Amino acid sequence: MPSLMTRLLSILLLTGMLAACEGEISTNANATGDAPFPVQNDPNDNDDFFHATQKYLGSTFSDTLSITDTVDYFFIDLPIGVYRAYRFELTGLTGDADIELINAYLNKESWSDNLETQDELIEYWRDYTDLDNNIVYLKVINRSGNDVMYTLEIQ
Repeated sequence: MPSLMTRLLSILLLTGMLAACEGEISTNANATGDAPFPVQNDPNDNDDFFHATQKYLGSTFSDTLSITDTVDYFFIDLPIGVYRAYRFELTGLTGDADIELINAYLNKESWSDNLETQDELIEYWRDYTDLDNNIVYLKVINRSGNDVMYTLEIQ
């Protein structure tokens, strides 16, 4: 059985530890939940990762970027356990646009930044090291300063 002295020391130590925590409570005014959302874009636009539009392998579609809508984000859910080359091609450009391939951890895997209206092409080999990373993002970027029409093919 612990002695009276050991008990007193334990109580004093605990009291000292609790006193050290005094004033540690956050006084951040936004801690109550009135902090702004990190993304303020229209949820119907695909102008950021949070509002990326889902596309599928084997699809082709066309869209337009403007001087105010300068990027489009898309995501593709790649099949699990399928190891092959994937092809993402930007064609029919009416101005300078580039394409980037970004993994689920938001690291740029590959890109194509040809000049002016040249087609942009990314060929991406997915192998066994990517088993936990079956989502990829495509970012189409308007570099021209004018409206740019494009066609994106996902194979």
